[in-house]
Amino acid sequence: SGVFYCKDAFEGLDTVDALGDPGKSRELVERTKREAFEFKSRAAELESRAAASAERQKDFKVTVSREVAIPAPPFWGARTTPPASVSWDGMFEGMDLKTLYRLHWGARGTGPEFDRLIREDFATRRLALQREAKEQGWLEPQAVYGFFPCQSEGQDLIVYDPAAFGAGALTARGKIEEVTRFTFPRQTEREGLCLSDYFLPVESSKFDVVAFQVVTVGSKVDALGERLDAAGEYSKALFVHGLGVAAAEGLAEWHHRKVRAELGIAEDRGLRYSFGYSACPDLADQAKLFKLLEPEKAIGVSLTSAYQLVPEASTSAIVVHHPAAMYYMVKV
Repeated sequence: SGVFYCKDAFEGLDTVDALGDPGKSRELVERTKREAFEFKSRAAELESRAAASAERQKDFKVTVSREVAIPAPPFWGARTTPPASVSWDGMFEGMDLKTLYRLHWGARGTGPEFDRLIREDFATRRLALQREAKEQGWLEPQAVYGFFPCQSEGQDLIVYDPAAFGAGALTARGKIEEVTRFTFPRQTEREGLCLSDYFLPVESSKFDVVAFQVVTVGSKVDALGERLDAAGEYSKALFVHGLGVAAAEGLAEWHHRKVRAELGIAEDRGLRYSFGYSACPDLADQAKLFKLLEPEKAIGVSLTSAYQLVPEASTSAIVVHHPAAMYYMVKV
């Protein structure tokens, strides 16, 4: 017995098959143990490299222009997006179909053969599931988001209590209080980018605006998948699960467009960043975002002890309005 990490459902099936085969199970267990011990032995080395990288990060200067017009938010603090106002078409149009078909649904092949598979099977199946989800209600798109005054300080993004700011005003009219701060890693090569660079610094004596959002398509899709599994409908369970995950990402894209519109900025200006990726890798920062938006109370999304979102088909993000925002890698 033991725990085996599998990157997706297909690798999970391969692992289960191997464990059930006496000729393969021993080799799998031995290889997994060997890789685990090798990783553990490298822990000290990785810790040393991380410390050295942190020191190098301090030497980099900001290369991002701060000469940017700061958009005024329509409100300060957190709000829930009314479910009735969510665009189902916008959510589905925002899905990454390549990821849905290849990663979640296991499509293989290239060229005309792949195109025929999508056209004759997967596209038709997707449209049918989208209609079913809306008619039967096993997708429940919901979102909570908010705008907060902020400033950067080195690699930190300081988020302030909006109570000291008038509606839509970028100047404080009372005592300002720090609510939380995020610390982001900086590149030690190339442009030396850090997420905090995209916001006005403390020394500017001006305030910037940062948006946060959490979206979900609810827990009914998980329950449906479990019922299908229990009934032996494994293929449909896989397709339903994949659509749920893709729909959550599509909802995040649609809601990001909503945030841009409310800020009055161009449709292609700025980016959103999710925790666990290179620019903001610390999943524990999810707890800070939860403090700001309270998504468990607003839309029923909670955090596990490992800072994973529940329901699974949910996403969170920091929304950056800076026109020069880009995705980048930070090497340790």
